Amino acid sequence: ETLRQQLDEKKYTFTYKENQRLHVELKNMYILIEENKDLKEELKAYKSIAHDERMKLLKEENESMKIRIGQLLERIHNLEERTNKIESKANTEQMKNLRAEMGHPDGVPQQRAFERPQTAQVELSADYEPLIG
Repeated sequence: ETLRQQLDEKKYTFTYKENQRLHVELKNMYILIEENKDLKEELKAYKSIAHDERMKLLKEENESMKIRIGQLLERIHNLEERTNKIESKANTEQMKNLRAEMGHPDGVPQQRAFERPQTAQVELSADYEPLIG
């Protein structure tokens, strides 16, 4: 009897989920029906307009789209400029930090920063002769 009860519960769960899915699908169909009606009305209105008027409307829409594209291109250009400024500022800060880590707190390298200390230089004997010469 418990097996039969489990099977009934599974069937009920499956049926419930299927019912929910069908409700969602039905809502989507109603939305599509409304969109279809709207598109039919737009098409009917569009067909009722004379050819010259349609061309005028298309030109106006085209001009507004060109303006919008120009605005977006200008915005992209401004964003690229700001990005480049931020990157160069970050690079400058990074170089200052790197110099500070190398022992230059003011960010300006000292004259002899990369030379070996005087104690580390090799003294040459008097009988040294260079090979090139």
